[in-house]
Amino acid sequence: MDGNAMTNAEAFLKFRANLIEAILSNPDYKDAKAFGEFEAFIKSAKSYKITDNSFVQFGTNYTIEIDKGRGKNKINSGGLWGAIYEWLELKKYGINYQTDQEKKGIAFAISKTIAKKGSYKHRNKSKRTKIIESAIKKTLPSLLADLTKIQVEEKTKQIVSIWQLT
Repeated sequence: MDGNAMTNAEAFLKFRANLIEAILSNPDYKDAKAFGEFEAFIKSAKSYKITDNSFVQFGTNYTIEIDKGRGKNKINSGGLWGAIYEWLELKKYGINYQTDQEKKGIAFAISKTIAKKGSYKHRNKSKRTKIIESAIKKTLPSLLADLTKIQVEEKTKQIVSIWQLT
């Protein structure tokens, strides 16, 4: 391939950048974002793997919950209570507290409700989002076009090479 031709790895890196941009620019993601740990992870080098012919973008242990909410579970399953306690620092949704004891009580009450019923998004399917799915649908056609172009260029060079040999 000539110096201007894109490689599969470059196509995958371009796709990854576009995918991350599509996720982070989604208005639903901006509403769902708490601390930015998901964003930091998907931007990190440890969040993906590229070989000559494959690309894998890893998510976090709560990637699915970003869109679908959290289902019923144990009160502190996966550190839920601690995550809620930290989330209260953001003072979103008008949840106010005066003391650390109140904050702990609110975190416990929210964790208990989620454990019994699931989160708001989980219980209210109309409130679920499609942040990840939308980002993939938006960016996948560009990746497929790039990979197709790479294959066409490779096959064309093979045909030209065979033609020159005959």
